[in-house]
Amino acid sequence: MLSPLLFVLFINDLPTALDKCKVLMYADDTVIYFTARHAEEVGNTLTNELANFNNWLLDNSLFLH
Repeated sequence: MLSPLLFVLFINDLPTALDKCKVLMYADDTVIYFTARHAEEVGNTLTNELANFNNWLLDNSLFLH
């Protein structure tokens, strides 16, 4: 039962890697979301935030599945 606890502790700082998006995390599921009035703003923001997320993954030697 130590593995799930270590995993949660390991990814606990993920929300700090994102500037504008909100993050919901439960166990090993993560949802990143952003709302705005215009679809273009949502697209641009999510693209930038996913780049931040990718950098966080690389810094922590993790892979997205």
